Amino acid sequence: MTPIMKHLVFTNLLIFSFVLFANNACAQSNRITNRNYDVTAFSAMVSNTVGNIEYTPSSHYSVSAEGNEEMVNNLVVTVQNSQLNLSMKKNLKRLFGNRRSGKLVIRI
Repeated sequence: MTPIMKHLVFTNLLIFSFVLFANNACAQSNRITNRNYDVTAFSAMVSNTVGNIEYTPSSHYSVSAEGNEEMVNNLVVTVQNSQLNLSMKKNLKRLFGNRRSGKLVIRI
């Protein structure tokens, strides 16, 4: 085998390994999960999140989130001074700008 062929084989194996790694990382970030949050009564809401918010008027107060596991795990839900606050713990890592993996639905 010539040195050029060895170099091509090595380069192809390296690219193949990288593609497998990237595919596995994307697949893990697409796991969907649900979470319910305990909240007290609130009369206003502030959201610093990216996602869909579905509000249904009701006599009781509840918040649930469904979506990408990373997004749900980083969602912070608090009530202060009768104000519901929705925010994220940290900036989310996106592999190659993959925006499909960041789906989040918050139901109030």
